[in-house]
Amino acid sequence: MKNQCISFCASLLLCATCAMGQQVGVGTSSPTERLDVNGNVNVRGQLKINGQGGQPGQVLQMGANGLQQWTSAFGYKNRREFFSAGTFTVPAGVREIMIDAVGAGGGGAKGGGGAGGGRGIAVVKVAPGQVFNITVGLPGAGSTTELGFAQSGFPSAVTGPAGLQVTGEGGGQASTDNPGEPFLRPVEGDSVIYMQAMFGQPGEPTIETFQQRTATEYITVRQYGNGGASPLPPYSQQKGAYFAFNTVTLLNLRLVYSPSSDSYGNWGSGGAGGNTRNGQWGSSGQRGMVAIMW
Repeated sequence: MKNQCISFCASLLLCATCAMGQQVGVGTSSPTERLDVNGNVNVRGQLKINGQGGQPGQVLQMGANGLQQWTSAFGYKNRREFFSAGTFTVPAGVREIMIDAVGAGGGGAKGGGGAGGGRGIAVVKVAPGQVFNITVGLPGAGSTTELGFAQSGFPSAVTGPAGLQVTGEGGGQASTDNPGEPFLRPVEGDSVIYMQAMFGQPGEPTIETFQQRTATEYITVRQYGNGGASPLPPYSQQKGAYFAFNTVTLLNLRLVYSPSSDSYGNWGSGGAGGNTRNGQWGSSGQRGMVAIMW
C-alpha cells in the first residue's frame, strides 16, 4: 500500500511538472495561450493585474509597455480645480482634456429654496500651449424681506479655441410664492468629442399646515423649502427653516430649526428658504466650481 501511494504521488508530480511548460485549455482542446478559456469566466474574488487590484473609477487599459494596467476610466492622471476666475494652459504632450463646470446655486426666499447649479461636461481635443479662460459662478443671494425675491446663481464657464464653451448654468432664484427652477446651457465647440449638459436640481417649495394646539389656539406650521441639491457628490443641500406660530395673532413663535449660516450644501447647491437667524428670508446658494483633468 505504501508503495502504491508513493507511485501515485510521483505520477501527480510528473503531470504538474509537464503542465508547467504547456498551455491549458478549458472548453477547448487546442489552447493558444498559457490559459485559454472557451466560455464565460466567473471571478468570485478580486481581479488583480501584476498583483494589483483596481480602485473605484479605474478600468483596464494597455500600457506603453504592452501590458494591461489599471488606469482612470478616462485615462486622466491630473486634476486642477478652480474656485475663482483664472486660465488653464495645456501642458506639453497633452492632446485631450476633460472639463467639468458647475454653476452656482440660486438664493432661497419665502416661497422655497433656490435651485442648484447646472453642470456642463466635455472631453475636448487640444494642443499644447492653448489657453482656456475660466469663470466661476458666484452664488445667488437669499431674499432679505418677506415679500422679496432672491437672486439667481451665476454660471461657471470654460471658453477656448474653436468656439469652445462649456457652461454650468446658475440655479434659479426663489420668490415669495415659488422655489427656484434649474437651467441648462448646451456645450458648444468644434473640438468637442464628448459632451453632456445637465440641469441642476430644483428648489423645494415652502409648505404650510394648520393644526389645533389647544382648545382655543390654532397654529400654522411652516416648513420652508430646501435648496436644490448640489450636482456633485455627496449631492448635499441646504435645509429650510421649520417653525410654528399662532394662526390668528401671528405670535408665540416656536422656532424648531433654522440654518445658522450659508455654509450648508456642496458646491453649486441652492440656498434654503427661511434663514431667519441672519435676518434674511432665505439663504444664499453655494459658489460654483470648475475642474479640468488631463
